[in-house]
Amino acid sequence: MKQQALKLLHPLRRIYWRVARPKTFGVKVAVYSPDDTKVILVQHRYGSQMLMLPGGAIERGETEENAARREIKEELDIEISGLRLRHTFVSDSEGKRDTVYLFSARSAHQPIPNPSELSEAYFVTLDDLPDATSPATRRRLNEIRSNSYSTKW
Repeated sequence: MKQQALKLLHPLRRIYWRVARPKTFGVKVAVYSPDDTKVILVQHRYGSQMLMLPGGAIERGETEENAARREIKEELDIEISGLRLRHTFVSDSEGKRDTVYLFSARSAHQPIPNPSELSEAYFVTLDDLPDATSPATRRRLNEIRSNSYSTKW
């Protein structure tokens, strides 16, 4: 029931963003395997069905780093190490001013997707990303690999 409500409310939220133009702040985390050959991708139960990096909103009074750790714990129920800020992106593409902090980290633990938010979460091989991987996620992973970042989210 909650999942159906989220699917219905997501388009309304996008309309609100275009009218009110709020400022939002969030995090995305590329969680790599210890040998850097795999990364965790997730599929949300609402919005796009594409595979993407885990992450979410920064809560009021929370640091970007704490938000990254909290989101990984909430969404995937794993511990991470080596959390590192890679880049900060600012986007107006969805009608809101969205600031996203991109982090990288490592984990040897298998993700356990939070069923209220995610339908899937698993390690994928970096050299063979699934077709359903979002274009933005592909860009972020290539940018981390090359240590060269675009201004476009």
